Amino acid sequence: MSSIKVGLRFRPILKKENSSNVQWGVNENLITSRNSKYQFSFGKLQVLIIFKAFKCISKINLANTFDEDASNDEIYKSLGQPIVQNFLEGYNGTILTFGQTSSGKTYTMVGNQKTPGVIEMAIDDILESTSNGNYVLRVGYIEVYKEKIFDLLDEKKPELKIYEQKGEAMTNQKQFEVVSKEDVMKYFHEGNQRK
Repeated sequence: MSSIKVGLRFRPILKKENSSNVQWGVNENLITSRNSKYQFSFGKLQVLIIFKAFKCISKINLANTFDEDASNDEIYKSLGQPIVQNFLEGYNGTILTFGQTSSGKTYTMVGNQKTPGVIEMAIDDILESTSNGNYVLRVGYIEVYKEKIFDLLDEKKPELKIYEQKGEAMTNQKQFEVVSKEDVMKYFHEGNQRK
């Protein structure tokens, strides 16, 4: 099973930003540029990007688009939960965010005190599905920064090397057994302190 799903989320305008400077908008399957320089038109699974200025056409597969009113729960159910389900069936899975500073990556993944993020919802689903005691769960926390990998659960924060074992890419980061959400979040917060 090999597939990459890409979702696109537009974040709300921050208080310090001027809403008249908004360049893009999303309405169901259509993303529009306010200055008509670019036009994005969507099919259900494929976006056709037309760069009029450069006269080139590119295609990007998108699983979903989310406007600025989308909740973390919507995003998790649409993109994250299927990855967690596949993980529970024995497949590898990765959920990641990418974007510039202040684009909403941390809010989507971590949430806040009122709204859980994708990580917390994934932890809940994994723990609920493995509560029968037939599993050993371990958690590790690595950071990829400037093409280097660091172990955030090691006080020395060493740079890690990738190696192959039985056809799998591995690192020698520290891992800790967990049995509860509190265990996982303790290591998550510990790792965040070393970022």
